[in-house]
Amino acid sequence: MTVIEKGGTSIKPLAEGKTKLIIPTRDPRLVKIVSKDGITAGDGAKRDEIPGKAAFATRTTANVFKLLNANSVATHFVDTVPEEPTAFIAKRAKMIPIEVVTRRKGTGSYLKRNPDFVEGTRFDEIPVEFY
Repeated sequence: MTVIEKGGTSIKPLAEGKTKLIIPTRDPRLVKIVSKDGITAGDGAKRDEIPGKAAFATRTTANVFKLLNANSVATHFVDTVPEEPTAFIAKRAKMIPIEVVTRRKGTGSYLKRNPDFVEGTRFDEIPVEFY
């Protein structure tokens, strides 16, 4: 995918995932991370769009990183991009291929791994899974 930046410049992303793009900046030490409105389930088998989701996701992500940084937990987060509510600037880094999944209700692949639960079971303690 090619991204058209302000001023009509086209830029090829360094990477693209289901919910984000990583775009180079003029500073080779930094990247711009842009969220998408897309949501996925079933390891990407199901996909939908929620207009405005990208801006909410970016704001939430930035707030979490700011909280971590304020408490001396180092992150790659540098700053938000005020004119782009779906983007933030981060230090360029190599990705650790890990996905963290939390669920409020039992559904999908969780039920396949945990057949004692039925569809829609509400979890009092939210399970956290790492892939």
